[in-house]
Formats: sequence, C-alpha cells, structure tokens
Amino acid sequence: MIELLVSVGVLGIIASISITAFLSLSSSYDKANVITRVNHEGTRIMELLVRVIRNASDAQLVGNALVLTIPKELSNLEYSSNGNCTQVELVVDTSTTNAFIKKYTDVSLSPYLCAGTPICSDSNPCKLTSDDVHVRTLSFNVVPSNLQPDQVTITFELQQSKSLSDPEQKTALEFKRTVSTRGY
Repeated sequence: MIELLVSVGVLGIIASISITAFLSLSSSYDKANVITRVNHEGTRIMELLVRVIRNASDAQLVGNALVLTIPKELSNLEYSSNGNCTQVELVVDTSTTNAFIKKYTDVSLSPYLCAGTPICSDSNPCKLTSDDVHVRTLSFNVVPSNLQPDQVTITFELQQSKSLSDPEQKTALEFKRTVSTRGY
C-alpha cells in the first residue's frame, strides 16, 4: 500500500511538472507567434511607405499627415499604379481603426478626382494595416531641401489588435527608417 501511495505521488509530481512545461511552451509559442505577426506587418507597411516616398518629388507635413507630391510621369511606379494621381496622403485614421490609410488626390483636377480610377479616395481610403494590428504611435519628420531630395523619417509603433488573456503576451514593436524622395 505504501509503495502504491509513493508511486501515485511520484506520478503526480511528474504529471504536474509535465503540465507546467507544456503550458510554458504553449505560452512561449503564442508570444513568438504574436511577435512574428506584428513584425511581418510592420516590415510590409514600412516597405510600402518607403516605395511611395522614394517615388515622390516633394514631402510635406500637413497636420499629422505626410503629403507627397508624385511627378506626372508614366515611368513613375506610384503615379502609373495609383490612377495617375499627383498626391498621396499617408496618415493614421484614429477615428475608427487606428490603421494606416493612404488617400490619392490630384491637385490639378478637382479634389479627390484623378485622370484614371484612383485606388484610394477621401471617401474610400486604402487601409494599409490588417485587422491583426493597430498603430499606437506615428510620427513623420521631414527635412526639406531645395537643392537635394527631402529626407523623411518614419517612426511608428504597432501592437496586436486582439486582446490576449495573458497580459505578458501583449506585444508592441517600433519601426523607424529614414528615406529620401527623388527630388525630381
């Protein structure tokens, strides 16, 4: 009987250690998965922003938005792919989703009307972030130059949108990059 009680006790200890190890590994996997998703999303957004800024001739801060002037050249990737619009506005929509949005306009035509069919407009802005993450902070710093391309520093912080039951798994990552416009 004593041997049976000892063996049940040892099995109980082994089972509790196994369960604790499994839960720890599961928690670590979930945390790594969240970090990977947020990092992937941030890298994708940063590359998109860099492409748009590099195809611009001028960058200006208007309120909390970055307004980029796109040259009217069909060889310009941003101009030819956005419905031939001459301005791109990058901003975070804090009123609804805390997501990066992009709007196209053409200053030479009536506002929010482009020669082609715009991908994004004032009434239908393009959402750059997925539903998995939201933007916690965003800042643009523009160093204008008359003789050289403008320097734009982008800094933003992303956090997963879905609330996790374990507060230790909440993740926010910061992304920062400095880009030059072409300055045509």
